[in-house]
Amino acid sequence: MASQPGTIYDRLELLYRESGARSQHAWAQARGLSQSVVSKWFRRATVPDLPALLKVVQHDGVNLHWLVLGEGPRGVPSAKGDPGYREGMRMRMVVARLRDLAHEAEVSIPTSATDVPVERRLGERRAKAHGRR
Repeated sequence: MASQPGTIYDRLELLYRESGARSQHAWAQARGLSQSVVSKWFRRATVPDLPALLKVVQHDGVNLHWLVLGEGPRGVPSAKGDPGYREGMRMRMVVARLRDLAHEAEVSIPTSATDVPVERRLGERRAKAHGRR
């Protein structure tokens, strides 16, 4: 397998360069994202959330596993005999099961840092600052 760009940010930048988009704004708009969100990714100021990554995956036809972890095939596997296809199906089943469990427990699954209550994020920061987890 060819060597993969090191981080999710590197892979997003690779997709941007390969797209031939004239600007970050055009690249973001084509994927239904805001330019400010994309700009923060490229500055490595924020971690992309799942809904935004899914927009990139759907638009660019890349494998979510490849985009997030840099592993597996870059393209979306289409043949059922392809090991990447089976892995993708397993991932879909896991996500669907997590959603079912969350629904049964009447809780929501955070898809970005902004979905986590502010008090919890502040508490985690304070604990980290004081060497506690």
